[in-house]
Amino acid sequence: MAEKRKLRYVAELEKYNKELQATINEIPKDRKAEPDIQIVASALEASKYCVEK
Repeated sequence: MAEKRKLRYVAELEKYNKELQATINEIPKDRKAEPDIQIVASALEASKYCVEK
């Protein structure tokens, strides 16, 4: 059961990564800016609990 949950999490994490990259790639280069590390770190930390959503 734990192995199944782990495999599902890995699959969802890959899906999340692809969706995130696709979204980032939609932003025009002239609109991209280096993010503040405090904002990014907290957002990424929180996102690990919502990967399946």
